[in-house]
Amino acid sequence: MLDPHGEERGNADYAMAQAVHGSAPEGQDVANPISLILSAALLLAWHGERRGEARFEQAARSIENAVAVAMQGGRATSDVGGDLGTAATGQAMVEIL
Repeated sequence: MLDPHGEERGNADYAMAQAVHGSAPEGQDVANPISLILSAALLLAWHGERRGEARFEQAARSIENAVAVAMQGGRATSDVGGDLGTAATGQAMVEIL
């Protein structure tokens, strides 16, 4: 089994997904929340597949779609071509969902 990091794991009972980050100066609203949001989608997809519950997999696809739509529309942080801050980027995903 491969975990969300692409690393092989022998135990399929547990999963971990973590956001990878760079510099995010505190209080400047410039951190990109997309990796954290997609990490949540990975966990939902894993849980749905593991438990055979399609609703979790659908939720993961919805989140992934929201991220794609937001990014295509430039509704993201400046490091990926948008002009929003951290909070506004997260809010954009919520609005799309």
